[in-house]
Amino acid sequence: MKRMNIFGLTLILLLVGLGVYNFCTNYISLSTVIYYVLFPIAMIGLYLFTGDMGNMKSAEKKDYIIAVLSLIDIILGIALMFYSINCVISGRRVFSMENAQLGPFINKAWGILFLLLIIGFVYLLIRLIKKNVDNKSMICLQMMGMFLFLAYVTLLNRLDSVEYFNRLFTQITVIIGVMGLAGSLVFAVVRRRNR
Repeated sequence: MKRMNIFGLTLILLLVGLGVYNFCTNYISLSTVIYYVLFPIAMIGLYLFTGDMGNMKSAEKKDYIIAVLSLIDIILGIALMFYSINCVISGRRVFSMENAQLGPFINKAWGILFLLLIIGFVYLLIRLIKKNVDNKSMICLQMMGMFLFLAYVTLLNRLDSVEYFNRLFTQITVIIGVMGLAGSLVFAVVRRRNR
């Protein structure tokens, strides 16, 4: 149990620290590749340090509600960016904003969506650690969303051209999205096998 508490706290501090660094500073942004490396490490850690607990309770309705809300959160963030990119490419304004205002607006919107994911993540992690609820597949979805937004903000801070951004945005979404969905599926299969 102590191992889980230390791992959970470390994971929370890592994600919140990266979020504060990316969303609140104007320093040199990290490479998106770091998120391709950190996300699988976080999923493996979640499996290793919360994996063999025995008599775990099944996830409850509230766990599934948090998972659905986090998926809506992620989809909203992705939809906002695709809408914005399409408007910029076609020469239209996004929400009556000048293009120069668009980057800071999206940064703030993603920051709010990231914060909502952090809240859901902490809630699910507390339920896993304190109440022994097997909700690791849902925690994996939360982490997927957080790593997506961290990578998106890094990309936004390094914006060279709309075409370049669009290509890398899609690449990030596919790579981290596939890793997150695969990890969540593995956790769900492992949970079913252990019953």
